[in-house]
Amino acid sequence: MSAVLENNYFISPTRGQRDILEVADDVAEFINEDQISKYKVVVGTDSEHNGSPQTADFVSVVVVHRLGKHGRYFWRRLNSIKTFDRHDRILKEAAYSLELAHRIVGELRTRLAERLYDFEIHLDIGHNGPT
Repeated sequence: MSAVLENNYFISPTRGQRDILEVADDVAEFINEDQISKYKVVVGTDSEHNGSPQTADFVSVVVVHRLGKHGRYFWRRLNSIKTFDRHDRILKEAAYSLELAHRIVGELRTRLAERLYDFEIHLDIGHNGPT
């Protein structure tokens, strides 16, 4: 298990500090509250330099959206992560998001059984801007 997920707590505006297992519990509980609605679970990570060209802060988020209604989100910040250049930052963003997605999907599989939801990993990669 990665120290990135185990040693860093997520923040929920409604529930406070949550570890990764509590985030999975909260997402599953939210989905199970309304079995008629459709859901999307999204994970993503973004970064910015924190004043030093060699380090950046990374923020990852887990969002569960009850489509057409409302949702919940959980975020965590990793401070002063060593980075070499823009490409390294993009790779770290993708790696953190993939690691988080792998863990969340695995945990939700055990909590939601046959419940269906759409899943998305958001990556800051596109045709506009330097990334």
